[in-house]
Formats: sequence, structure tokens, C-alpha cells
Amino acid sequence: MFPENTEVAAAVEEALSNAYLGATFDIGLTAETAPYYRIDGEDGYAILNEDGMLEFVGIRTLTSPFTLIASDGAVVYSGFYAIGQTRFATAIRNALYEEGKLSNAGADAPVTVLATLSALSLDGVAATPEELAALRHLTGLQTLSLDGHSLGDLSYIRALSGLRTLDISNAKGLFLEDGGLAVVNALRSLSKLERVDIRGSFSSINRTVLDTLLSMTASGRIELQVLSDLELSGPSAIGFGETVFYSFGEYLEHYRRNNGVVTPAGGFSHAIFVYSGAEQGEDSPIDANNLSVLELYGAEGCYYSSPVTTQGDLSVRLYSYSLRAPREPYKDGIYAAGALSVTAAGGACSIYGAGWDSGDTSVLDPGNGIYAKKSLDLFSENNATLYVEGGRGTAGRAGVTDNWPPDSAITTKGGQGGGGGAD
Repeated sequence: MFPENTEVAAAVEEALSNAYLGATFDIGLTAETAPYYRIDGEDGYAILNEDGMLEFVGIRTLTSPFTLIASDGAVVYSGFYAIGQTRFATAIRNALYEEGKLSNAGADAPVTVLATLSALSLDGVAATPEELAALRHLTGLQTLSLDGHSLGDLSYIRALSGLRTLDISNAKGLFLEDGGLAVVNALRSLSKLERVDIRGSFSSINRTVLDTLLSMTASGRIELQVLSDLELSGPSAIGFGETVFYSFGEYLEHYRRNNGVVTPAGGFSHAIFVYSGAEQGEDSPIDANNLSVLELYGAEGCYYSSPVTTQGDLSVRLYSYSLRAPREPYKDGIYAAGALSVTAAGGACSIYGAGWDSGDTSVLDPGNGIYAKKSLDLFSENNATLYVEGGRGTAGRAGVTDNWPPDSAITTKGGQGGGGGAD
């Protein structure tokens, strides 16, 4: 059964108004009826795919005509569309031009040319997961960087059979509602993959995905960049995951087993905590004496009672993490006897010392937000923010006794001896 031409025309017009590279639209055709229609003059740019969907597979830089014709020669729809001015499409055209695949950066790029691109960086380029799906048409890619993007389920990379290097650092999101199965299958499908970068992405990568990558690394299939100064290769990669904690329960087991001291596997000196809202309020002190790098990932708007102490040097990186010292006298948020570096690496981050929430009257001796005995360096990256506050001091903690009733205007029973706030 063929649809009415007017119905198809209306669907096409709506599709063209929302067109972007890689988009597919239902215009009322099916796999059986689509062969009876053709798109005039747009070979390599717009097609009716095997499911009868209208799909945009190439880049027309400027507004271009679009005409859909039925098998009897009747014009079903005639109009215009444009997709070439998005930042995503522009980045692809620029990359093609730099590789000499286009005569100029503003030239049209049909799907056959897209397939010749060997390297693409979309770092800093705004693109939705729906747009990223168009990467499946760039079948010649060997190097792909998606630093900072929301990645969807990564299924589009399965078409990139020649991909050797994949950067998914600082990922904003992976589709993990299936437990990460689609992501895992996509990564495992790339037989030529040699290197993967996941720095700053631990809050987007669950235990299943991490273990898959570590297994691929241990077997010699890939090298895995996990920290700015640590790239894993070979069997030693298995030990890396021992001090990556995806829950308070995982950390508690480690804490008990190692007498409260974070203890990485031999050869490593890191710990990575990836906490959700469920861990808010759980006491999880971090003894970082065995660490040189500590990464803390949290959920926006959640506070974590995880004071950090070390007698050595330490680099701390925060990702949407708000650290709160517990309500204990003089307890610091972070204490380091050596050199301390703190970086807000993503989102809104904060560090508070004990007594930060004291009201008008408090008996809690305050703690510092940060105490670094040797030196302290503070940094911010990726538009992240860092707020540090010490305890607010005590008020009325040393009440006195006199002979006046409590409601007397001249009694001194109101208290005295409030203490100063902390750094």
C-alpha cells in the first residue's frame, strides 16, 4: 500500500526543517515502497535507506534543492534543505580539507569523501549523541577524539573497522541502561583498535566497561590511558582496578582488608572514587599515605564525608565532588604534610572543614578546609569551580555560673569564650 503523496510531502517538509548529518526520518515509506521513489540530484548526500527512511549521509555546505519523485515521474515534494553550517559538520569539512580531501574548507562533502577521512578531533565541538551517530559514515577513520562529549551507546563506532586510536576522555555520559553491553560490544568489535583514552571518564564508565577495557589491555590488544601520567599495557593492567571504587561498599571492603589505608596493587599509587548520590552521608575517610594521585567523582548537589590525610605529597582531582569533613573537632577537609595539588577538573567542586555548618551557637572546634604543610597549588580546568571553606568557629561553648536567673538582662549565663574560625 502506497501512501498518499500529500502525506509523504508533509513528512519530507518536516524532516528537511530538522535535517542534520546522519539524521534519519520516517516519511511514510517502507523497505518495500521506497524503491519506487527517488531523490533527484542528491546522490551521496540524501538517500532513502534500506528501511525506507530518509537519511542525510553527506554535507551540503549551503542551502540545496531537494526533490522527491515517484516512479510515475510525479514530483512528490520539491523544496530546500541545509545542514552544512553546524559546528559538527564544519569540523568534519575542516578535517577533510586539512588532509587534502577537499579543495577548500567550504566544499561539499558527499558520503564517498567522508569515508576517506583518517583522523578527526571533535574536542570542544558541540555535538549531540544523535549527531555523533553520523560518524558511522566516516568508515576510513583511524583516529577519533571525542573528549568531553556525551557519547550515547558508542554503537556508531562499530562501522569504523580501521579505527586504531579512540579518545573518550572526560565523557559526559555513556548509555549504560543495559549494563554497558552495547558499549562493551562496540569496543570489542574494533579488531584494529590499539589505544583508548578514558582519563576523567570514570563517572561515565561503570565497572563492566572498565573491566572490559582492562581485560583488553591485559591481553595485549590495546594500551589504555587512565590518568594524565599513566598509560597501561600488558597483564599489570588488572591491578589498576583494585583501587577504583564504584561504591561505598567496595571501598568499605578494601578499608577493612587494609586496616583503613588505601593500598593500590603493586606498582600503582592511585585511587579513584566514583560515588553516586547513594553514598552521600556515608563516613569514608581516605588515608592516602600510599597514594600520589587521588581522583574523586561525585554527583552534583551531593556531599561526601571523605576527609583526606597524607604524610606525603599528593595530587587530588575533583569531578563534581563536594568533600565535607565529619563533625569532629579540628577535622580538616584535606590534610597533607607534603606538597598538595588540588584541581577542580569538572563541574562544581568544594572542600569544607569541620564546623562549616555551625550556626549562631556552636561547640565544635573548627577544622581547615585545606591544610598543606609544605605547599599548595590550586587549579581549575574545563570551566570547573572550586570552593573551599574552613569551620566557622565556636560561640558560647564555655557557659558560666552566676546568681541571676536565666531570663535576667544582666546574667552572664549566655556563654563566653567563642573560638576563631579556621582557614
